[in-house]
Amino acid sequence: MTENTYYTSCGERIRNPEAYAATGAPMHTGFTTKTGKRVRNPEAYAKSGRQLYTDKDINEVKSIYKVECQGGKKYIGETGDFDRRMDQHFSGRGAKVTQKFQPKSAKELERVPGYFAKEVEQEYTEKYIKKHGYNNVRGGTHTNSTTLNNHSDSDDSDDSDGSDDSFGNYDQYDDDCPYEHQPDWDIINENDHDW
Repeated sequence: MTENTYYTSCGERIRNPEAYAATGAPMHTGFTTKTGKRVRNPEAYAKSGRQLYTDKDINEVKSIYKVECQGGKKYIGETGDFDRRMDQHFSGRGAKVTQKFQPKSAKELERVPGYFAKEVEQEYTEKYIKKHGYNNVRGGTHTNSTTLNNHSDSDDSDDSDGSDDSFGNYDQYDDDCPYEHQPDWDIINENDHDW
C-alpha cells in the first residue's frame, strides 16, 4: 500500500504490513524516548532494554460512513470516532460538502483496520459515484475543488429534488435527524476487499 516502515508496539519491524494490518493488531510508524526525542531504530533501542513510547496506532479500527445530504448529494468519509464526526457534520463543523448541503441522515457502512481505511473509503466513493454520478457524490480523493474543477463526466445523473442548496443549521439531536451506526460490531467485514 505505502512505502512507510511500520512497527509493532514492541518496536519490531513489520515485514508484511498488509497481512499484519488484516489481523487488526496495533501498528506504529515511529517511537520516541521518554523525553520526546524520535527513536531512529526502534528494534535496537528496545533490545537495549530502554522504554519505547509509541505514536498513534495507525491500525485503530475506522468507520466508513455515508451522509445523505439535501439535494440528493452524498458524502463518504472515514473516522475513528463515528459519533463525534456525525456531531461535526450535523452541526456545520464537518466537511465542506456537509456544510454546503445540509445533512439529512447518516449510516456507518463498514468498520475496517485503520491501515485500509483510505482504500476502503475510496472503494465506496467510486461505487457511489458510479451509481449516482460524479456531481452527486464526494469522498475519498474526490473532495476538493481541484478534483471538482478538473473532472468532466457527460453521463452524470442529477438527483436534485429542487430543494435549497444553502447550508442551514440542523440539530443532530432532533428526531428528524436519525443516524445509524453499528456500535456492537465485533467482526471486521472483509467482503469485497483484497486484504
